[in-house]
Amino acid sequence: MESSPRRSLAWPWVLGASVFAAVILVANLVAADWASRTGEVAQLVRDIKVSESVMTKATNHMSAAIEAAGESPTPAERQKLLDDLQKLSADSAVELRAAGLKVINLRIFPWQRSVWTAREAYVSHNAAWQAFFDGGAADPESLFVEHPDIESTWLTVVETLPLAVPRPDPYDLAERINAIVVDGSQSDSGAEAEPGTPALFSTPAPLSNASQQRSNPLQPLNY
Repeated sequence: MESSPRRSLAWPWVLGASVFAAVILVANLVAADWASRTGEVAQLVRDIKVSESVMTKATNHMSAAIEAAGESPTPAERQKLLDDLQKLSADSAVELRAAGLKVINLRIFPWQRSVWTAREAYVSHNAAWQAFFDGGAADPESLFVEHPDIESTWLTVVETLPLAVPRPDPYDLAERINAIVVDGSQSDSGAEAEPGTPALFSTPAPLSNASQQRSNPLQPLNY
């Protein structure tokens, strides 16, 4: 049975409409994917800034305590310094753990692999700082030893976080991430610091000068 001329003429229109609908569907999916990725990265950046601010506040307060102790503190002044650092460490560990949980609980679609990777990298970095502060809360002299996990995890963040930026980037997420990378690199390491040791603690003069009989600044003093 032959098809009618009217039906034959309808096929190109049907095919064209199907192709157009498919193009619209793909465009909508791409737009939805971009929108979700943009929102995820924007929230990740905000959560990271909160976490980084905890680290900055803690190290600034610790730096002030170390400076206040002076170059040659008395045994009583040295003990006060250790007590202050211990409390700052304990308080900072609590704040940093809460900030880290926000990063962990950030909802990310499973196909956004670059965002997942960046988030996991920062979770590891946050955990390294938690370990740093937890150690200081248990023994403040542990703050003055090398902590290589801080440096190694940060380098992974520096490598992976920029790759999560969506394109196009109308909200300047790349610039905001670059600011985090620059500020974090300056605070997590320094020219005079050993890799993985926060620059603040590279030269614990108040501790090493507290006793003329102490050759190893990491060895606990006995009073």
